[in-house]
Amino acid sequence: MAGRHRSYEGPDNTPRGRGGGSGGSSFPTGLVALGAAIVLAAGGGYVLYTKKHTSSTGSTSVHTAQASGPSCKTPTTLNVDANPDVSTAVKAVADAMTDPCLHVNVTSAEASAVEAFLTGTAKGGDVTSAPDVWIPDSGMWLDLARTAGVKSLAADPAPIATSPLVIGMPKPVAAADGWPAKPFGWTDLLANFKSTKLQTAVPDPTTSGPGLAAITMLRSAVLAPAGTDKTQQQQALQNLTQVYRVMSTTVSSSMTSLLADLPTKGATAAGSGGIAAFPATEQKIAAYNAAGPATPLVALYPSDPGMGTMMMDYPYTISSSLDAAHAKAAADFQTLLHSASGISTLQKAGFRDPKGAAAGPLTAANGVNPAVPALAPACRLYTS
Repeated sequence: MAGRHRSYEGPDNTPRGRGGGSGGSSFPTGLVALGAAIVLAAGGGYVLYTKKHTSSTGSTSVHTAQASGPSCKTPTTLNVDANPDVSTAVKAVADAMTDPCLHVNVTSAEASAVEAFLTGTAKGGDVTSAPDVWIPDSGMWLDLARTAGVKSLAADPAPIATSPLVIGMPKPVAAADGWPAKPFGWTDLLANFKSTKLQTAVPDPTTSGPGLAAITMLRSAVLAPAGTDKTQQQQALQNLTQVYRVMSTTVSSSMTSLLADLPTKGATAAGSGGIAAFPATEQKIAAYNAAGPATPLVALYPSDPGMGTMMMDYPYTISSSLDAAHAKAAADFQTLLHSASGISTLQKAGFRDPKGAAAGPLTAANGVNPAVPALAPACRLYTS
């Protein structure tokens, strides 16, 4: 919005991310560096990044300050930066508010762009000031920001929605291998990197939450079997670099760009060539299929023993530097997002609730499985 952000026209038009750029030029070196940052954020070692959730969906905001509130002649304006995929639904909840003393200004902002601004690594871009509330698509961005020294983010933010990380695949390609009738795993994807049987695309992990989550899961799948053996670890790192090199040939600047390319660049049958697999959120697969494409997609939920997949958790992250009036406004809007009407609005947009419950367009007809998928061991859904 005016005064806070430049108009958003997508990742292709404005450099973003950890170095201000995007695209394949940073691969695989950029991926290796980013992978190391993820490990540091997760506490060190060859571990899978997952956010341990212990709060409840009904938890109150971190801020407990009470304010009498300003006069309605001067309503409080709460600036919220929400990841593009969830921003429309968040804005719909804000637009339904009836409190005349509170105006919620929801801006669509890539999580990577907000993280870059907060850490001081942005080189231009859309984000020009820190939001009062930040809703990235994953807590990974929060951990990366904190690791870089950002201290203005409230601890343990509660999610407003969830969406599993999946592998999107054209339905005819999946059916040829028996998926999703039979289990699919990260190891299946890795096996195909060697044979190039499945051309795998990835949204730039330096700017895309699903891309970042996918390389984190793949990193774990490659490195975990090596255990503590130094020789095996070294070989695993070499294998991981090779995986990144293969991925670098089909990197897309964004999730939106990748999906837009599918009608002309996606595989239409087994062995037809074209993009045959890519990481995405479940919400994106359902939305793509709801539009009636010529070649529908299916969402495959990795279920490797001991791994599973990750939940994108859309944490409602309040700035710790708000005054009392804005802190109360942030808490009030969070309460609305967690209300029955707020959750319903988000579910109608294809998101699960914070506990993982599916509704709305999340049906088999739209290529997804509404059951809660197998989740990585450290990943915990919120419980009431």
